[in-house]
Amino acid sequence: MIVLWTANTERFSEVRVGLNDSANVLLQSIRHNEAEISPSTLFAVASILEGAPYINGSPQNTFVPGVIELAEQHHVYIGGDDFKSGQTKIKSVLVDFLVSSGIKPTSIVSYNHLGNNDGKNLSAPQQFRSKEVSNLLVLPCSLNHLHIGRVLTNIFSLVQVIFLKVIEKNIFLLQG
Repeated sequence: MIVLWTANTERFSEVRVGLNDSANVLLQSIRHNEAEISPSTLFAVASILEGAPYINGSPQNTFVPGVIELAEQHHVYIGGDDFKSGQTKIKSVLVDFLVSSGIKPTSIVSYNHLGNNDGKNLSAPQQFRSKEVSNLLVLPCSLNHLHIGRVLTNIFSLVQVIFLKVIEKNIFLLQG
């Protein structure tokens, strides 16, 4: 069995000493029902304790230090940091294509206009922070990975999500 996490983006969880910085501390925090422990982290811990590999398909920071240590102790594979199945995936593919064509972009700006539950979920600041952290790394990592002749340090990347609330068929109202 493999556990595959594909839920909506969760809020960004704090990583701090005494909460989730080691396997033992994380397990103790779970026993004390600490609110800062995210649902995906709880599922990852349960998966590890059952000996089942866990794949994270959402951008939140599920793999806090305590989860990583626990997986190593139990010799269970964990992996994944967002499936990048939407616009972010397109940006990654486009950067590869452009660089392979001799064009070296230093900035890509795009907007996600989401009118579904993903958009509503990401309109909350804590959930958006998870997505922002994940997406801000796409362009720098893609460009530097492609070995374009220099390490880029001044790359501009912007992440913005605009939630569109449907009020009538085919009519949208910006909420913000």
